[in-house]
Amino acid sequence: MTEEVLQNQAMQPEMAQPAQVAPAAPPQEKMLPQSEVNALVGKVKADAYEKARREAMAGQGGMGNPAPQAAQLMAQGGLSEEQVRSMMRDEAARINAEQAQMLEAQRIVGEFATKMDTGKEAYADFEDTVRQVNLRTIPEIVHLANSVPNTPDIMYDISKNPYKIAQFKQLAALDADARRQGFQSNLAMQEMMRLSNSISNNKQAVSQVQTKEPLGQMKPSTGTVDSSAPMTLADMKRQKWAKG
Repeated sequence: MTEEVLQNQAMQPEMAQPAQVAPAAPPQEKMLPQSEVNALVGKVKADAYEKARREAMAGQGGMGNPAPQAAQLMAQGGLSEEQVRSMMRDEAARINAEQAQMLEAQRIVGEFATKMDTGKEAYADFEDTVRQVNLRTIPEIVHLANSVPNTPDIMYDISKNPYKIAQFKQLAALDADARRQGFQSNLAMQEMMRLSNSISNNKQAVSQVQTKEPLGQMKPSTGTVDSSAPMTLADMKRQKWAKG
């Protein structure tokens, strides 16, 4: 009987132990929360839309939205059907352009947020420093900073030096005024490139100093006199034959 029980126990498969599941790592906190990203997208899009609207207004002589005016003028007999269709096509193009601006704003802010996350690895006080600046009030600078490779360095630098924010906003306003008058102006972008290059050069110089090898140790003197060099009076007095 005992042998049968032992045989039955040996024939039964062993119960599989439950697999150990490693605890999930806590999600890394983002530099810009989603609410801030969404608000910033709206600001960047609005900035781009307003810029395009001003340029369009300048090109149309201040006509504004052509669709309602087209319908009104057609009803009064002031426009032909073909002219109305042309103005409606312009309105459709404007709507498409607005949608494209929204997509572009989302792309810019998405890239900007990803780059900003890397800034915490470069500067211990990155978050505390950058959060002193309300990014929603500087959408034009967000756009400019995202156009250079070292975006976190730029945002850290201008947050440390707020007067640079005022300078960039002033240059961006000058660019907008020039474009309204039909001139090409990129003063803000040129200044952003200069700042970006300056920061990169400074960081590279510091890195080279830190990695530079120390000067080689000076070899100790052996105390022997070089036989090829002419002997001085003191050398002659030290010679054995001179001591007599």
